[in-house]
Amino acid sequence: MATPAKVRKRTPSFRIEFSGSEEKKCEIFEKLQKVRNTLTQKENKLYGNVQVLEHLFDLFFQQHTDLENSVDNAVENQVNMTTYVKATKTNVNQKIFMCAEKSLRKIVEAVESHSRICAEKLDMCQMKRRGHVIMSHFRCNSSQHPHKFLWSSSPYMPNKEYLVNNRVNHGLICSGMLPSHYTRFVDGSGIGKISKEKRDSFFKSYNQHIKSECEDSISTAVLEEIAAYADETIGEVNIMTDARHGWRKNAKDTSVVALGERTHKVLSCQHITKRDDPVTQRHEKIGTERIYDFLKENEASIGIHTHDRNLLINKYIRENSDATNQNDTWHCVKSLKGALKKATNGPKHLEGETWSFQLGDKAEPVPTHVHWSIRNCNGDSAQLRQSLDNIV
Repeated sequence: MATPAKVRKRTPSFRIEFSGSEEKKCEIFEKLQKVRNTLTQKENKLYGNVQVLEHLFDLFFQQHTDLENSVDNAVENQVNMTTYVKATKTNVNQKIFMCAEKSLRKIVEAVESHSRICAEKLDMCQMKRRGHVIMSHFRCNSSQHPHKFLWSSSPYMPNKEYLVNNRVNHGLICSGMLPSHYTRFVDGSGIGKISKEKRDSFFKSYNQHIKSECEDSISTAVLEEIAAYADETIGEVNIMTDARHGWRKNAKDTSVVALGERTHKVLSCQHITKRDDPVTQRHEKIGTERIYDFLKENEASIGIHTHDRNLLINKYIRENSDATNQNDTWHCVKSLKGALKKATNGPKHLEGETWSFQLGDKAEPVPTHVHWSIRNCNGDSAQLRQSLDNIV
């Protein structure tokens, strides 16, 4: 009896479908064939498509794992270069100070030099305030030879003073800020404070330099103002004066300043206090007298004196000098603007009697027209009247 034929077992198979053109399919099969041939020659055994794909996947995963390990090791060994620091509730009251650029560069150089000779970490041991500057001690944790050095956030001046504190003193004096305002500001911000003794000492030495620079500037300004009239008059200048009181009522001091009409530079600045006269209303007159005396000493006579219509100054110029008395344009226009406002606005029951709504848009243009009419009339009263008539 014949033996029945055995059923041939087929190797299990599966299909993978990819979207693509026929050209892309041929290209992929060609690459698979190249890899299969290379592996067959190298391993001296046959490779199917599945074995080729498995080999490619294993090779990829191996390389990717090595890359991740190298990146992780690099991250672990990398120095933290982040400079962003977030403020939290627990450190909002940390010490704040001022630092000069050169001092900041110096601490960076010192840390770099220390890192070359020592692997230990530097710690900040102490921090002492010197005005707006800090002095800090740095020390490393080396058990054999601990390194330490002192650092300040400001360079030193030749007189051993701090540059940062001197710059702050300079700004405090030249800005006109009152000592009480400075004290409240620095106490509130917590940036340190220069002691009153240090500020007074700096002011006494700085005052002499300011006075010298002021005198040189005024002397130069007087000569420049005289030279501006060289083709018209010899040694005669036109000035504008005004007084600045310490406050509105019963001021303890007053500064009277004279500006040159051509250069607009300060020709004289006189400071009057209650030691000179206890009556504040007479301070401007005293300052004006001193300005006249000062210009006379510098061989400069006054041709036209413009001021803000102070009656005492009007009387002084009329009785004690040959200067032409003149009120300045700004104060003239200011008075006109105030008078016009009364005609453009008022209570409802007086509308049409003392003021009119139709004049509401004239409060600004009319003073502007008057200002430029005065500026461009060249001293001709007829031309000024004709220009003012154009307002109507």
